[in-house]
Amino acid sequence: MNSTWKSLLWKEWREQRWRLVALTVLLALPAIWFFSSIAVPAIMPFNLWDNLTILSAFANCYIVLAAFFLGMHIAGSENARCTTRFMQAVPTSMWRPGLAKLFVGCLVAVLPLVIFYTVICTILPLLIDNNTLDAAIERLIKEFGTIVDIYGWSLYNLAIGTFGVTSLLLWMSAAGVNRSDEVRAGAIGFLVCGSVWMVFGFLAVWVENHNSLLGNGWLYLIPALPGGPAIALGMSAYRNNQLITPLLTIIGITSHGTILYWYLKRFGRIAVPPKRARASELNFFRWTHKHTEPMRSQWRAIAWKQFRETGPLAAMAVFFVLLIVPIVYYFNSQYPSHSDFGEMLGGASLWAGFFVILVAGIGAYLEDLSPRVNNFWRSRPVNINLWFVVKYVVGLTVLALAFGSLLTPAYWLEIHPAADRIYWFIMAAFFATYSLALLYTISMASYCLLRQPIYAAVLTFGLLFGGIVLVRWLFYDTSQSILFFTTLFVALVSAITIAYLAVKHDWGWKEGR
Repeated sequence: MNSTWKSLLWKEWREQRWRLVALTVLLALPAIWFFSSIAVPAIMPFNLWDNLTILSAFANCYIVLAAFFLGMHIAGSENARCTTRFMQAVPTSMWRPGLAKLFVGCLVAVLPLVIFYTVICTILPLLIDNNTLDAAIERLIKEFGTIVDIYGWSLYNLAIGTFGVTSLLLWMSAAGVNRSDEVRAGAIGFLVCGSVWMVFGFLAVWVENHNSLLGNGWLYLIPALPGGPAIALGMSAYRNNQLITPLLTIIGITSHGTILYWYLKRFGRIAVPPKRARASELNFFRWTHKHTEPMRSQWRAIAWKQFRETGPLAAMAVFFVLLIVPIVYYFNSQYPSHSDFGEMLGGASLWAGFFVILVAGIGAYLEDLSPRVNNFWRSRPVNINLWFVVKYVVGLTVLALAFGSLLTPAYWLEIHPAADRIYWFIMAAFFATYSLALLYTISMASYCLLRQPIYAAVLTFGLLFGGIVLVRWLFYDTSQSILFFTTLFVALVSAITIAYLAVKHDWGWKEGR
């Protein structure tokens, strides 16, 4: 390895080593929950097979989140820090720093999985008696049709996680490459990956219902999709698998090799405009003439600015949900009722809403707390209290109206007609609104403190997961507990207070960006 590669890899490792620590801590939370359920079965009911399944589900969530967060960094970090022009001036091909970023990113994403499954398969045999462990192994043998043990289960899940996170990370990086900042790169990457899967789902339903001659041929497209190699590996492991594994491998390597070539060819080769805020590109949001007199009211100017930042992202998410869900529902004969349509619409809205609200919460102060802009507006006669309140309320209102327009009809259709239909609808609306506000507030507070989108996203997810586990332990029956609702209220108020104090007193990691 020559000195150029050493320098590039050293640079990327120095930049991403703390992301490795953050992702390891994030993946340690479900491991702590798992071993706590063994140590304290009276508080957390324990069933080895069920808990192993839940543990795998958490690991799969990690795959999506790690690829999303690291893809944001790989695709948009150079432009966000205004170092692209310097990188272009270095006497080396642009594909080298692009490949170094991607390689170190994959390493940072995979190492926590290695640590996670190593700890599980090492400690679990020491805590569980042989009879319980053998019963779980018999379930594994019935499912996979081969002789496996806890070590084989760990190795199998590690392989799935490695293929999945590498594939998703490549797709995210290629889709968001050369964007002006990490948040835009993450939003575009998420929309591209989601759209690809939506189109594939539509194609699969159409083939199943209208063209039975193709049989299961459409399954061979799965290795080419974002995260598809992990799913293809999972299908190949089952005893009833009838697919040709070498063909799946060839399709996966060819498709991802093409995406890698596309990413390396474009990385760092597009000129960066000096102004990162490009809201004028969305012409349908230019409702005023360019020579209109500036707004005289501070709160109106702040509200308009925040609306232009949050509105396009929320509108794009609503548009894609309303475009894809009716199409899939229409061509899928398995969803003939209104309640099933409401369930599909609600699930798609919650899935898209989680990432959009997370990005919107982090992006609320992404530009305003950047070093130069932060110093500028703090030197102006701006009422900080008014500035924070208006930005928070407008951003939250835009998101609530956007996803409320989706979740309201979804919940109303999903809840079956009954005497207490209004009650359950109100409860669902309350918890949906509260979850939206809490996620938006925590992500905003995390960014105000850390000043780095990736760490803020990891901290947000860690706090949410830790809070869910804590509430699950403290309040086993949440339906009749006044203390439970009091805890929810205190959590939201605490997040708002931390975000407000961080903005007012300029707390935060000043070198985060």
